[in-house]
Order: sequence, then structure tokens, then C-alpha cells
Amino acid sequence: MGAAWADHPWVVLAVMQLLAIGSFLTVVVSRGQRPTIRYSWLTVFAIVNTVSLVTIWSIRLGVGTIPRPL
Repeated sequence: MGAAWADHPWVVLAVMQLLAIGSFLTVVVSRGQRPTIRYSWLTVFAIVNTVSLVTIWSIRLGVGTIPRPL
């Protein structure tokens, strides 16, 4: 399991971000509001996170650090 965390450290940040977004949306819905596109910072947040994750994984695939050699 330690190797998985070493290979994918971004997952920790991604999980924290998902929890924060989920908490925010839970508060919005519990107040009787509908989450709409006006929460565009959530969209930007998700896009930046996705692009960063794909970029990091692409670079690591290119240099051969993932998957780990057996």
C-alpha cells in the first residue's frame, strides 16, 4: 500500500478537494438552493485538478516512473 501512495500522491489532494466540494454542495442543497452554474469556481477547480492530474500522470508515464517496474 505504501507504494501506491508513493506512485499517486495527488490522490490525497484530490480526495480532500472532493470532500470540500461535497461539503459545500451539501450546505447549498440543505439551504433549499439549487446548485447552478453560478458556482463556476467549482467548475474551474475541477478542470484545473483534472488537467493537473492528467499532466502529472502523462509526464510520469513518459519518463517511466509509472507503472513501477516489476
